[in-house]
Amino acid sequence: MNIFLVGFMASGKTTLGSQLGTLLGMRYVDMDEYIEQKNGDTIRKIFVTKGEAYFRNLEKIALADLTKEDGVIVATGGGSACFHNNIDEMNEHGLTVYLKVSTEELVKRLEATKIDRPLLWGKSSNELTVYITEMLKIREPFYSKAKVVVPSDNPLAEDIVDAIRHHLK
Repeated sequence: MNIFLVGFMASGKTTLGSQLGTLLGMRYVDMDEYIEQKNGDTIRKIFVTKGEAYFRNLEKIALADLTKEDGVIVATGGGSACFHNNIDEMNEHGLTVYLKVSTEELVKRLEATKIDRPLLWGKSSNELTVYITEMLKIREPFYSKAKVVVPSDNPLAEDIVDAIRHHLK
């Protein structure tokens, strides 16, 4: 069985995915790193030179590759679940876990890292809040298709393991 972590950027998918891999004895894959390795470019460069649509297609290809494996935890990109029916593909090939984080907490987390995130470049604090609010309205229907929802601004890996075990019972 595979586990796919979905949620907005800075929701903790990468951090918690690595911790879950250790706790559950599963291989951990960060989808953005996977795409960078397969394509020889950073996500930032792909966005700048080829655009978001091209990047979303790379995510679809990466997901197709990763669903062929078994026993991996995949930290998806923030928009991965929202394009090309990817959330349905993830649900078909594993257990999806939505890390649901409040807008306020996301703004706080992203303030420090927005320079590394192509969709946030140049946004002020107010613009960032508006952007996150608007994007969550669009993305929430996709994220909420996850089989497990972990509503917490600061979940621990153990909380997610408990939620997964509860779902599997």
